[in-house]
Amino acid sequence: MSLTKIVLRTLKRKKIRFTLAVVGLTVCIGIVAAVNISTDTLYTSYVNFIMARLGAPDIYIMKSGFMGIDYSLVKNISSLEWVDAVSGRLQLYGVAFTENSSDYRTCHLIGVNVESELRFKNPDMLNGSYQIDEKHCVISSSLSYTLNVSVGENITFATYIPQLRLHLKLNFTVSGVMERVQMGYPTYSIIMNLLNLQLAIKRMIVNVIVLKVDNLENAHEYIEILASMLGPDYVIKSPKADALENLNDVFLNVRMFLTFISMFSVAVGVLLLANVLLIGLEERKVEIGILRSVGASRSQIFYMVLLEAFIIGILGTGFGLLAGIPLSNLVLNTILSHRFLSHLARIQLLFTVSETTLVITVSTGTIATFISAIYPAYSASKVNVIEALRPRMKSLPKSRIMKATTLMGIIFSSFSAYALLYKLPEDIPTFYAVAFRVLSALTFYIGIVLIFAGMANIVIKAFSYILYPFIKSGRKIVARELVRQRRRSALSFSMLSVGLSLMIFTAALSSTIVESARRIGPITVGSDIRIYVSDTKGNPPPTYIQYELEKDVEGVLYVSPIKYRLLKTPSGGEVTVIGVDPTRYWRIVEIEIVEGPSVEDAFEILRRELYTAIISTSLARNMSAHVGDYITLMYGLVNVTFKVAAITDSFIGFPEIFFGRLCAMYISMDTYKAVFGEEGVYDFAIKVAAGYSQTEVEEKISNYLTSKGFIVETVSQERVFKAIKSYMDEITSIISFFISFSIVAAMLGIFITIISSYIERRFELAILVTVGADKKQLAKMLLCEATLLSLIGLTIGTIAGNIAWWLLLQRAYAMNPMLKYLLPYVFPVDMFIFCVLIALTVSLLSSLYPAFKTARMNVVEALRYLG
Repeated sequence: MSLTKIVLRTLKRKKIRFTLAVVGLTVCIGIVAAVNISTDTLYTSYVNFIMARLGAPDIYIMKSGFMGIDYSLVKNISSLEWVDAVSGRLQLYGVAFTENSSDYRTCHLIGVNVESELRFKNPDMLNGSYQIDEKHCVISSSLSYTLNVSVGENITFATYIPQLRLHLKLNFTVSGVMERVQMGYPTYSIIMNLLNLQLAIKRMIVNVIVLKVDNLENAHEYIEILASMLGPDYVIKSPKADALENLNDVFLNVRMFLTFISMFSVAVGVLLLANVLLIGLEERKVEIGILRSVGASRSQIFYMVLLEAFIIGILGTGFGLLAGIPLSNLVLNTILSHRFLSHLARIQLLFTVSETTLVITVSTGTIATFISAIYPAYSASKVNVIEALRPRMKSLPKSRIMKATTLMGIIFSSFSAYALLYKLPEDIPTFYAVAFRVLSALTFYIGIVLIFAGMANIVIKAFSYILYPFIKSGRKIVARELVRQRRRSALSFSMLSVGLSLMIFTAALSSTIVESARRIGPITVGSDIRIYVSDTKGNPPPTYIQYELEKDVEGVLYVSPIKYRLLKTPSGGEVTVIGVDPTRYWRIVEIEIVEGPSVEDAFEILRRELYTAIISTSLARNMSAHVGDYITLMYGLVNVTFKVAAITDSFIGFPEIFFGRLCAMYISMDTYKAVFGEEGVYDFAIKVAAGYSQTEVEEKISNYLTSKGFIVETVSQERVFKAIKSYMDEITSIISFFISFSIVAAMLGIFITIISSYIERRFELAILVTVGADKKQLAKMLLCEATLLSLIGLTIGTIAGNIAWWLLLQRAYAMNPMLKYLLPYVFPVDMFIFCVLIALTVSLLSSLYPAFKTARMNVVEALRYLG
């Protein structure tokens, strides 16, 4: 019998296990196909959307300074073989208005050759149904809306052309309104006949030439040809080609990011397939020994296992590619449902599968299959014939193997941790820097897995005590079995840890950013709420507005005006001067005095005495000043002397760590007026009363000031925090969505492990029943095996994800110490609890069927299993 027939017979005989392997690989490869199909669809749809908005012309030719171009150049350019259409335009800038209204709007007057423009086949351009001549024009929909002009009404355009010293005024009757204006025409534009406009200015010229070329991807090459032909006096550009190039870069990064995330699912698929092949190898050792004894070479055994893997890989990749089509709809719906990407939802999606997607999916499936098959195939080729033909119960792993595995894990994790902390050269490209950090993080994860695998005996026994209340007598049996099948156990808990580690890492990053947002609020806003107020003419509000807010708006406790100016030190350094209301400001913003009286007393000094100031520690150091000293600053050519009332290390809520070189000072509004002579205030800091929501009070303030005719802009700490938290939550949910596919594959892998363990141990389980063990207790043992694997996977994922993020933060802190305050490490408690639930759910679902089979086991049949 040929080796190929043996492989097919094996796959058929173990069809359930290999079907599950194909399903698991389909899920893993399917998500790769789905993210790439989604990227293709978004790219094609967005490119079509942008190209439509940019209009029909591909290339624009203008003369430097927007001077006139001889019309004969249009004919010369039309002779170029790669030019599909060309048209000259005369474009003037001026104002449009109507006789019956005082409203006007700056706009462009564009003279076009109707016959030439029609060759561009732009549906939003002239379709031949509009009348365009000396007295009739077409206007853009934006201009029609702004001036309230419709078809049949009159419109006037006026401008001055300095080169011709000509005042031009033209009257038209509107014959049509363009429904949608693209970049081919400006947003506010009037379209008229080119010849009539040339006659009006008495010059047979154009100042813009538009081209449509045969291939937009070659536009930059064509621009170089035109530049060499026309010379440096001409400006040649292609908004479409530039936009297409930018979109290519953006979507390349999107594809790389999504593919990278999906690779975590592929990693689970690799472990799943390797686990299935190793289980098959354990079951078929006798068969392999017989094959070797009758003349099969080691290479034939190697290729036999490799062929087995590639059959599964081909099926999994093929089905994965097909599954990627419906999965891509799920991916797109998930992405577009999030607020920060919701603007893409208005684009009509055009389903697309590119060659790149096919290449990535097929190559990923092939490489994943090859990687997963190497070790099982090598192990099969090294099977000892005598040992294979004399099978015995698998012993516990040898101490030297476990020590070597642990040592390798320590080396991997140590070197990768050092790599994560290593400072890369500043001139290294960002892509390579990110790739280096990612590779280091993955190596660190592999090291952690190897450490746990090498210490499997200790780890499994330690974790088994967690389950002691559930299986008191069977705890040692469960631990012994998992240690005996160490390779299978290591692959199983590694499968689950892959997805959980990324989820924990992303959640740790998100938690850090959210905590950073909590700290950024006081930094960026200063007070609970900051508002900027002006009247409709741009003037500051009356000074009593702060008292009205405190009196009339519920929830407002204190309001202080704020003004900023710069003064100079005698050495030329800048000093930020902040004018505030000294009776209220210290109640609004947290200020810590490091030298001088209390905060309340210090601001009381500012209120009582002019030309007194509370200065920053940086300014005090630079000018060697202490409390009670006088410092002199310069306002233009005028020297201004202030008495130091106190020294503080915080300004507008900023701790000094953010202002190592900041020189600043607080003064009262009276002192500010005396120094700078300004009275009006636009900016106000507000303290919200306890028990009130900042967001609600912010809305009340906005409504109150708007009702009084003021223009107001507001921002609150709470809104800043909620916006950042919402953004990070959405990113975390998107990544978790992709990782969920790897969790499903991991669940299949653990299920295969447990069901294989049940099949192999039916004889042993039957003996336990015959000596008095309860079947339900045996079912619990299988459930506990799955739970142990899941908990170990959870532990690895938690440790690897958190430490990897912590190491990256240490690298960031070394680069910029202020980030230690801005980006604090935060353990993601919510995500950890969620991952615990995932691990328990995976263990329950993966062991439910094996446990059910154990509870329904026929003891007689099981005792005859070996026979």
